Amino acid sequence: MNIIIISGIITEFNPFHNGHKYILEKAKENSDFVVAIMSGNYVQRGEPAIFNKFTRAKAALTCGADIVIELPSPWSCSFAENFAFGAISLLKDFNVNKLYFGAESNDIKKMLQIAKIDKNLKISNDKNKTYAVLRKNAIEELLGEDTAKILDMPNNNLAIEYIKAANKQKLDLEFIPIERIGAPHDSNVNENGFASATHIRNLIIDDKPFFELVPPKLNGLYIDVLEQGKYLDYNKYSNAVLTYLRRINDFSHVPDIDTDLENRLKKALLKATNLEELLMSIKTKRYTLARIRRIVLNAFLTNNNNYILKEVPYINVLGFTKKGEELLKITAKQSKLPIIIAMKPNIKLNSKTKKLLEEEVVRNDVYSSLLKSPDGCKIDYTNGIIKME
Repeated sequence: MNIIIISGIITEFNPFHNGHKYILEKAKENSDFVVAIMSGNYVQRGEPAIFNKFTRAKAALTCGADIVIELPSPWSCSFAENFAFGAISLLKDFNVNKLYFGAESNDIKKMLQIAKIDKNLKISNDKNKTYAVLRKNAIEELLGEDTAKILDMPNNNLAIEYIKAANKQKLDLEFIPIERIGAPHDSNVNENGFASATHIRNLIIDDKPFFELVPPKLNGLYIDVLEQGKYLDYNKYSNAVLTYLRRINDFSHVPDIDTDLENRLKKALLKATNLEELLMSIKTKRYTLARIRRIVLNAFLTNNNNYILKEVPYINVLGFTKKGEELLKITAKQSKLPIIIAMKPNIKLNSKTKKLLEEEVVRNDVYSSLLKSPDGCKIDYTNGIIKME
């Protein structure tokens, strides 16, 4: 009896580009199926995605993914540990054998070493340093400078969180890092057709050409989206955030906030006239810009601490290929979670799960209003499942 090899990738595709295609191709070389867990309309850097989740799912399916599953906002725009925990919980239901991920290093041995000791680290409480710096210092004492320097790179850090999450959830995975090629994370350069998603988003915002940086088969999809204005308007987002947050007096419910950060946020809101001013006036050596962006976004989305290090309670399928449909049928027979193929207002779920799903629909309605050419409400119900050959 042949063993079915099911590989997973955890991603945002914000937007899908040549680097993502490279990872997908590597995953498909030794897999029967590839399942992509993808952030919905809000992403881990603490912003709405440049294109909506349906556009990004279609791009992924076009370029090799067999199934795309949505990671809801309480996890998708959370800190790395929670982001990874939620994504791994979804892969677990598909009985995934392998996890492919992009990283700045392919030294999986060092990643496994760090993941093994990370949960028992004793980290000092130096308020003048970020948690990331304090954590790296603690690991350096135990494993040495050469191992600890892996933590200097963002994708390596996320990879370690995937390993930790899989260990916590008792998911036996083969971890396969794909070393990043071309431009570094968050850089604004193009190296031989490979660029960071940040650079491509900036080109889109500035109305500059970017098609050499994405797979040619996506050109038509992206041209249609741009011509129709179905991409994020950052000015609308900035205005919406300030308008909403100025009405809030208590931010204590927001994930990853502390008393000092809450006070800094309240003070900054008195003077800031746009989102960039707000973020930069809160930022310090201790509080990174990424953390502040996530806190502001979660406050805007009314996300709370209810889903920290909890498993995602449903599988929302954004799309699949004909091949992926086979895996969905297999998964449906043994899944412990409800699998949502077609979103409906009267879907049968337990009360807590249904509440989360309904909240996500509202958050997606908000996203639809932030596009250059806004969409109406309830697109979760009207868009339909994406089926590809």
